[in-house]
Amino acid sequence: MNPTLEQQWKERFEDFASSGLSKRAFCRNKDLPYHQFCYWMKKFQNSTPVTPSPVQWMTLDVTPAETWSSSPTPIRLRAGGVTIEVNEGFSEALLRQILKALTGK
Repeated sequence: MNPTLEQQWKERFEDFASSGLSKRAFCRNKDLPYHQFCYWMKKFQNSTPVTPSPVQWMTLDVTPAETWSSSPTPIRLRAGGVTIEVNEGFSEALLRQILKALTGK
């Protein structure tokens, strides 16, 4: 791959990232062929190793079940690939144990 050409496209993607424009609008404004833009974007995405960001947990204030509405729909908590459904009358202690097991804390 041509290092100069690669550097040019990296700089274009930096400009694109800070532009706030859609891909098509950016290409129109810079007189770039849209198909080339997509080609280089895919090329960089495939060559750049993806480093997963660390999981961040947030504090959750739990409201006692007596104050919930009468709706039978459970609350779903999703984090990464894990979904936890919390139904009315759930065990707060059990939920804490599950969250500790998932976070390792």
